[in-house]
Amino acid sequence: MVEKKEENYEELSPTFVLQKKYPENYLAAKFSLEMAQSMYDSSNEEERRGALVYLEEAKRAFDRNDFSESLRYSIKTQKFLKKEIEEIKCPSCGAIVNPGDAYCWNCGARLKIEKCPKCGAEVQPNDKFCRNCGYKLK
Repeated sequence: MVEKKEENYEELSPTFVLQKKYPENYLAAKFSLEMAQSMYDSSNEEERRGALVYLEEAKRAFDRNDFSESLRYSIKTQKFLKKEIEEIKCPSCGAIVNPGDAYCWNCGARLKIEKCPKCGAEVQPNDKFCRNCGYKLK
């Protein structure tokens, strides 16, 4: 009588082996970061301005082995370059500013995140309506 060996083919798959070999989200973050860098390199200068903030943060997170955070920022870079993330403009002069900037690089105006007077949700300086309750801001 021939004895049948039970093999768990899932454990033999290349994906399973790689996932056990590397930390959680390492491979996804590495791939996503490479894709974001490639998209960044092939984009024009105007598109690069806002995406650079996300790309640099993705690289910093990867370097400190925070692969989940790196993945998140790599995806944001890609979305920004695909125009899925809206550019932030200075309410005073209309210049495109980077997310997280406190002041406009062009005119020096403060880019303070304000709160909606009706519901208290955070609103961006160039929002005309509250994104939470629809209150007219300007």
